Amino acid sequence: LICPMTGPVCAGKLEEKWEEVDRKLVRLERLQLQAMSSTRHASSISPDDLSLVESALKIWWSSKGLDALSETASAVLEDTAEYTWNQNKHEAKHKEGYMKIFAEGLQLPPHLVWSARVDEPGILKTCLGTGGANLPFNIGCKTDALVVVRNAAVNIEGAVAATVELKKRAVKQSILQAKATWVCASLNSHLPVISAVTDIHNVFAAFYTEGQREDSSGSTICIQHMFPALDDLLAFMRNALSAAAIPKDVLKYCPDSSGHEKLVLADELPNPKRIRLPVPMQRHSSLWQNALRVLAEHAAGGSDVACLDDLRAFEDQDAPATDMPAYKHNMMYS
Repeated sequence: LICPMTGPVCAGKLEEKWEEVDRKLVRLERLQLQAMSSTRHASSISPDDLSLVESALKIWWSSKGLDALSETASAVLEDTAEYTWNQNKHEAKHKEGYMKIFAEGLQLPPHLVWSARVDEPGILKTCLGTGGANLPFNIGCKTDALVVVRNAAVNIEGAVAATVELKKRAVKQSILQAKATWVCASLNSHLPVISAVTDIHNVFAAFYTEGQREDSSGSTICIQHMFPALDDLLAFMRNALSAAAIPKDVLKYCPDSSGHEKLVLADELPNPKRIRLPVPMQRHSSLWQNALRVLAEHAAGGSDVACLDDLRAFEDQDAPATDMPAYKHNMMYS
């Protein structure tokens, strides 16, 4: 009996080897599914975990406005401590006051609305990494408020225009959380999303992408825009969420030139220019490549190997192409 990869072997030995390979593949798939089913929460996501998500989505962050930051803000953003709102009446009123300041400063047009009352934070939950996304784990996000298109022809998670996170005191982790929340919202919304985080006093930041690509890697450049004062952030967000930037007929069905109803989408919006997060199409199956790796390692341990170089070369080839997007999401509010 001739095996195309290992050369002459007896039938019994070949069957025994493939049974062992099959067991390894089953174990490998189980481990991979376990990793993908685990969840990282945006509020506590680590720099390393966020980096894995960014790598999978082929994005990296460019900072704007750092030179305009005050010394206090710069010091705060290096603070690794956590400052969370307590559920006592005093701090709840402070957070309510923060929300009113932000809401009054934005002056949303009638077709954009807050999805959550001040005393009922918007809950944003996304499930990433399913459906062959090549993302290493799921991300769960909660945000204080969402700006959504009123009466959109899509579900509420698909109508998110902005997320807002209010902090008692923004610190380094607050920036990581805002980035993870932006990724979650962007992967679900039919609009380009802007995310904001602020503590009203020191830190004022917005996150979005203009769609520019990094020359060497082709990765999408995302922007972390820091502002020197709250009024600057509010003016920026007000322009981004104005009627001029987001038309009232967006995400609604309108007749096209042939008279057919067509959903009006917005892949790009102005003030500032921003686009929907590009999601890489999946062409490489990590399980496919890991399976080939297991085969190579298994064969390397045998005494009847003839073509290991060919097998290792085959490992670098593309998996069968698929039209499936690089993510499949399931998002809900509670």
